[in-house]
Amino acid sequence: MAKLDFWDALLVGLISIHLVVSPFTKVEESFNTQAIYDFVNYGLDFSKFDHLEFPGAVYRTFVGSAVYGYITKFFKSYLITSDTPTQFDLQLLSRGLLGLVNGIAMIILRHAVIDTVEKVGNSKEFDISIFEVDSVVKDENTGEVIAEEVEEEVDVVEKTISEPKSAIGLYYALFQYSQFHIIYYSSRFLPNFIALPLTNIALSLVIKANYPLAFMILTFTGIVFRVEVLALAASLFFVSVLVFGRAPFWASVSASFFGVSIGGMVSFCVDSKIWKPTVDVSAFLMNPAIGIIPEISSFIFNVVEKNAEKWGVEPFSAYFTTYMRKLFVPPTVVSMALTGIYNDPTKSLHSITILGLTALLHILIMSFQPHKEWRFIIYDIPCITLVGAAGVAKFSRTSKASLFSKLAVLITLASCALSFVASGFMLYSSSMNYPGGVALQAFNDYIIERYESGSLPPNQNFVVHLDVLPKMTGATLFGELQPEFLASRNISITYDKTEDVSTLLSKWSEFDFLITDIYNRGPSISVADFSERTDNQLVTVSGAEWYQIATIDAFRGITPRPLIVDNGFRPQVAIMNLVKEVIAKKSLLPVKTFIDSGIYKAPAVYIYEKQQLM
Repeated sequence: MAKLDFWDALLVGLISIHLVVSPFTKVEESFNTQAIYDFVNYGLDFSKFDHLEFPGAVYRTFVGSAVYGYITKFFKSYLITSDTPTQFDLQLLSRGLLGLVNGIAMIILRHAVIDTVEKVGNSKEFDISIFEVDSVVKDENTGEVIAEEVEEEVDVVEKTISEPKSAIGLYYALFQYSQFHIIYYSSRFLPNFIALPLTNIALSLVIKANYPLAFMILTFTGIVFRVEVLALAASLFFVSVLVFGRAPFWASVSASFFGVSIGGMVSFCVDSKIWKPTVDVSAFLMNPAIGIIPEISSFIFNVVEKNAEKWGVEPFSAYFTTYMRKLFVPPTVVSMALTGIYNDPTKSLHSITILGLTALLHILIMSFQPHKEWRFIIYDIPCITLVGAAGVAKFSRTSKASLFSKLAVLITLASCALSFVASGFMLYSSSMNYPGGVALQAFNDYIIERYESGSLPPNQNFVVHLDVLPKMTGATLFGELQPEFLASRNISITYDKTEDVSTLLSKWSEFDFLITDIYNRGPSISVADFSERTDNQLVTVSGAEWYQIATIDAFRGITPRPLIVDNGFRPQVAIMNLVKEVIAKKSLLPVKTFIDSGIYKAPAVYIYEKQQLM
């Protein structure tokens, strides 16, 4: 691999910026996030793990969270002390590790295509040397030349035809780094993004024509992390083996079988024990039927039994008509894909073409599943991006001779700039979608402030109930005040997360604080009316009342008011005024203020404290 360059550093920087700007997590990430917390704090004592209380609808693997959890655990003693209120820094660290791994995998993929294009694109056209002849010796009888005395070499002509190796790498970087979803989620513990670095490494091997190892990695990833990666492996097998004949048949089959076997054994051993900690390991070996391979269970539950359809169904064409438009803004990459396939810079290897057709086939296969999500096809995005980059690279090579090619390159650069702007706005607005995380942080600050002011009763256990929505929007175990910090201050806090209605009602009078999405506008309701609970009432507690101590807003949409309405429907005036203000103040703060004025936020989570009536 070539030396790291500016674009590699930029990628890591962009992922880091997204992590810092949007540090909280959502429900899709919660399983792995909570599991990492458990590995960091409890090690191999699986009986204390969060999943035993909140198992979720289907089994999920602990393999990824175990790896990142134990790496994070190594840094715990350096980052966390008894004076550290929470372990939130460890959450950021673990996410940073995932972001770094995803970044490295994308760097490997980018350099693989650069190196391969350079290797197959260099070919000598001719190598001719011209010499001056000083004297000639001829045969006396026949007159034929039998020797020449060469005085000096006059010239040596050696011409090499070479592809511009940096072009496709440059355009891949511009396209990929300006896409919101890949960069934003690279540091988020969705199972798909734990699998993504492995699939990207497999794609880099495809580019280098190392198909057996690519199949082994893909099948391992599919059986352990995400079963749809097996469909990606099947798509690659069809295109590379059966259509192009580039991959060896039996070597690819053997490697795939090996990857599935190793991955299945790893998942079976790790996940069976953690999901069923009371069962002895020997029991799993004696009776494999009681063991667990989560991705097989998930496939049966979601696809075979069609339970995934309960989360919504979409038409067959949705990935092409809806999700591709969301993933590629603007759709320049897709528009350049056909040119990239017809002008594959890897030439006889057909690597870029194979990746492009593999992605297309995989999306077609996934389209048969009625329930669709963009993350199910995220592994195809680097493939399509590479194909689009190859298309622009073709226009870049001919831009001096063709006006159309020059326009294509200019449009591409402009679209990438627009995509960076759109991604920046999406990052900023998305960071406002985690009211639960902000609320938990606000509650912690409130408790610490009360303690420092002396208004918090000592030696008392406070119980705070976290409702479902706060837990789904950023409230994690990492964000809770840690017991060592509280104990050193003679404070005790119990975080209650009860979801069962009957159990919740039996505990209701014990709660001192509530973190909930219910806005208590009207009078509190009785326990008997709890099942009819609305968005503006809380259950009463005899002799006490709920007092709202904080409100957390969340993103609800955008409004054109600052751009259009406030300037007499003349957006150009708003833009000019903004530019003048930035120049005058020599600061980008006016830009933030301008953007904030165009974002509509509304209350989403509330914090209540129970206070006794006098």
